[in-house]
Amino acid sequence: MSKPELVVFDFDLTLASMNVGYFDAGGSNVVDRCFGGKERVAMLENMLQSVKDRGCTLAVVSQNSKATIKKCMQSLRWTERFFGGLIIGWEDSEEKKSTIVTNLLKELGIAPEDMLFLDDMPSNIRDVRANVAGSGTILVQGKGIMAADVESIKTWCNRQS
Repeated sequence: MSKPELVVFDFDLTLASMNVGYFDAGGSNVVDRCFGGKERVAMLENMLQSVKDRGCTLAVVSQNSKATIKKCMQSLRWTERFFGGLIIGWEDSEEKKSTIVTNLLKELGIAPEDMLFLDDMPSNIRDVRANVAGSGTILVQGKGIMAADVESIKTWCNRQS
């Protein structure tokens, strides 16, 4: 088994607790409105920091617009802290998520088995499982990543190389 290197998150109903529109993404209430409250944001920040501290690169691949995602994340100061420039929205590519992820893996020089992909849509999970052989996947259910998903992420990150 190889070393975990890349974790790719969907945005809506995965990192965010709702489908976020551009006008939802800013303002002082973004934590409650878009991310499900302070406790959930703290849980996500701890998980993101832990994954990053393990040497994993973090990325967002979403069918939402990059501008909406960045606006929402900047409210939490997540853009630079966790994701840097690895935020891919519909304006960057209208390809299937498996194609976008494959291109990202090639660009970063990472093997598919060293990537974990999280999404709330079963069709995207099936697409990545079928077309990015060896990658890990987690289907996020409900209103975004919750404690059980965080445990699954930790388990994946703790794999031995």
